[in-house]
Amino acid sequence: MKTNFLVLFVVLVSAVHAQSENNHWIFANNLVVDFGNVPLVATTDGPFQVDEGSASISNQSGDLLFSTDGANVYNRNGSIMPNGTGLSGDFSSTQNAIIVPEPGDTQERFYYVFTISSQSIDGENIGLDAA
Repeated sequence: MKTNFLVLFVVLVSAVHAQSENNHWIFANNLVVDFGNVPLVATTDGPFQVDEGSASISNQSGDLLFSTDGANVYNRNGSIMPNGTGLSGDFSSTQNAIIVPEPGDTQERFYYVFTISSQSIDGENIGLDAA
């Protein structure tokens, strides 16, 4: 079991390291993990506190572009971006947001932020927003 976990961890770290767009993971209590450095760098100067879901994206060079907690979108400095509020990602969702680059955009200018809201108390369907 330990061997399987170790192999999975090495594959995951290798895959993340090979794709610089995923260098920065921002989650938990302002925790930021930078996979672009060896050894890994972890700091607690992230832009937000979340219990579960968040997303971030870096450029092809591995520099953080922006991140989201599902409700707001933050630039690399931790400030809310223009039109970066009012998303309906729910803090209790395990993966409340995902950031997807515009297909074919080689200049890294356009991204889609998809969020998932929580299921309502009366049992209505879970909502999906795209910003």
